[in-house]
Amino acid sequence: MSLALISVLALSMGAAPAPTDDVPTEESPAAVPQAPPSGPAPPPESGPVRDEEASAVNLVWDAPAADCSDAATMQKRLDEAMKLQLQDDPATRGRWVIARVRKVDDAWTLRLWVAPEGGLSERALTESSCAELERATLTIVAMLMPPVMVELDPTPPPTAQDMTPPPKPQEAMDEDELEALIADAPEAEPTPPDPGGPDMAPPPPSKLRGAIGFSGGFANGNMPAGAGGFAVTAALLIPNARFELVGNYWATRRIGLIAAPDARARYSMLSAALRACGAPAVSKRVEIPACGGIEAGNVLANVDGADLIHGPGQPVVLLGADSGVNVLLTPSVALRFGAQAWVSLLRARHRLLDSTLSRSQRFGYRLFGGIEFRFGGRRKARAFER
Repeated sequence: MSLALISVLALSMGAAPAPTDDVPTEESPAAVPQAPPSGPAPPPESGPVRDEEASAVNLVWDAPAADCSDAATMQKRLDEAMKLQLQDDPATRGRWVIARVRKVDDAWTLRLWVAPEGGLSERALTESSCAELERATLTIVAMLMPPVMVELDPTPPPTAQDMTPPPKPQEAMDEDELEALIADAPEAEPTPPDPGGPDMAPPPPSKLRGAIGFSGGFANGNMPAGAGGFAVTAALLIPNARFELVGNYWATRRIGLIAAPDARARYSMLSAALRACGAPAVSKRVEIPACGGIEAGNVLANVDGADLIHGPGQPVVLLGADSGVNVLLTPSVALRFGAQAWVSLLRARHRLLDSTLSRSQRFGYRLFGGIEFRFGGRRKARAFER
């Protein structure tokens, strides 16, 4: 913006016009002395009140004196805020700032003209007080003026090594001083137990397990003919051994009798056995059990067409031994296969009138196979899975 337009704005606010660089000549009216005007003296000018050496910009401040700071105060505050710009660029003194503040109803308005390099910039603000507009004037002027160029210090920052003081030389200690220092040292407290060590290790898992099994097979010797049947086994397992309670049921098909050709009979046996076994594991998946125990039960004879003198059921007691193989499919499931031999301590005997109808044999055998489910403490589960 031209200097003439700034002067017009300043004159419209009652301020002194902006200074010019023209030198008055003899023909110039400014060089001709004029008589003082008649009448009352004009009001004081609201133009810039500034120190030419300390001021950064020319401020024209037009605001109500009752509620706002005067022009001298605002010029001083602006000079303080623009001190760096003045030091960086002495030409800042030739720039102008014109501010007009008015109160309209309950609001205060500001019209601000700033003339930095490159033209005129105008701003308008509304606030609740004149003090807010004064602070806004200083802020806007500082933002619109050219930035200050600051030269960086070429010296590199100190490093950690530069900031670390050198170690102080220490005198060597003789043996007497060293022994005295060791004697005065407090005794070391005992090391707390390692959370992962044996002192804090969890208790080992229980080695006691349970199992229930189901099997079927073929038996011979207790009855006049071969029989098929099944067994249910409840077992208590410990490492390399087991204890079993077994329930058996065996039955024959209907057969003819030599003593009564017109009659046919069907035999069955219901018994329970207690057995103790050694069950060493030959690998992670194979066990070889060897068992022995005693069995007691009753042999039943259902005969059609004849009456038995001693009734349908006769007791039997057996002493048996068996062996086989257990194949572990998982830590909880195993297949069992085996054979049993037994000797009869009490033989079952059935009579028809005065003659013997049938009698169990002294020796016999059984073949069986089945499945077993194990539960409880996983004694070898982790080793099995590795």
